[in-house]
Amino acid sequence: EKEHAECESLLNSLLPKEVLLSMQSNTLELAYTYRNMSMLFADIVGFTGYCNKHKDNPSDAVRLVTHLFASFDDCCKLLGAYKVCTIGDAYLAVNEPKTQHDESVTGALVLLHLAMAMLRIIVKVRDEVQHEGLNMRIGLHHGEFVAGVIGSNQLRFDIWGEDVLMGNQMESDGEPGRICCSATFVEVLKDFKDFSFS
Repeated sequence: EKEHAECESLLNSLLPKEVLLSMQSNTLELAYTYRNMSMLFADIVGFTGYCNKHKDNPSDAVRLVTHLFASFDDCCKLLGAYKVCTIGDAYLAVNEPKTQHDESVTGALVLLHLAMAMLRIIVKVRDEVQHEGLNMRIGLHHGEFVAGVIGSNQLRFDIWGEDVLMGNQMESDGEPGRICCSATFVEVLKDFKDFSFS
């Protein structure tokens, strides 16, 4: 019973709820199309410099990125976002993937709050490790993507499509310490006067 619960918890952390239910009921499809989704792309600025500074003790760099990503994971869980993956010092998250939903605004708000939390976390950690160049570059985009479970021994939910590339571009074009939002993302939140987009 305990092992089953642990296995269930592990699968829940690896796959979106809807995909996991499909897998458990033997109705998993090869690919899914998700529309009206928000995407967050984040990159740790200054991480390479931190690694170079600590090359005699590489465990410092691993400890740093582990601490940051664990904090981001906690935020995802708290807010209801889904972490797709990390690649090096990059972090990708989306609102909970559902093939049918009318939660565009909620999803965008979830990722905007996640982005703001990430910026607060990086400032706190930067002060703790005393590495002035440490920062985050974050891009937010709203659109659609195709996704599926890839792998057989190591399952991974991954996403593809033009809007994924656009979201990645938002991060690449962004400035450290700021959140770069696409026009389509801003449009979703146009009725929210609490936020100012420039």
